[in-house]
Amino acid sequence: MVPYLITAVVLLLVLSPVVMMMPSPRQRRQALLRERARKLGIDVRVAELPQTHRQRVRREPVEQGLVYRLPQRDGWHQVRAHLRCRASAADEWEVQEGSPALTEALEAAVAQVAARVPTDAVAIELAATGPAIYWREHGNEQAVERVHGLLSELVAALKNPVEER
Repeated sequence: MVPYLITAVVLLLVLSPVVMMMPSPRQRRQALLRERARKLGIDVRVAELPQTHRQRVRREPVEQGLVYRLPQRDGWHQVRAHLRCRASAADEWEVQEGSPALTEALEAAVAQVAARVPTDAVAIELAATGPAIYWREHGNEQAVERVHGLLSELVAALKNPVEER
């Protein structure tokens, strides 16, 4: 009986680190979402989620989240960074201090995108590297495809003013 007990303990000691290294179901789901995003051409990075003015004044802790960016190269060096964010889906979008004013067409495009982002999205950014959506990534593959479609809409809206200059 004792040799079997010793064998069982040794096996547990050997196998426990292996089991602990296996990804959780949540980690596997996130990996699938990120892989799908990369296949769609989206650059996925872990980032600090932008905060609203109120969150900064209250010195609320900065949360980690994901930024999904649709990289752009041609003519995008002329785009000045514009960021709008919200604390939660129940809050209104707020333009970050120092963000440049947008043309009417761009403002309309950003407003349309803002109305259709996933509920856990906290920021929309227009930058020289391409448009981006910051979110907590609680969605599924359809949410990733929706984010890709929204980012593509922003690319289309931004290309016209860049080409007109």
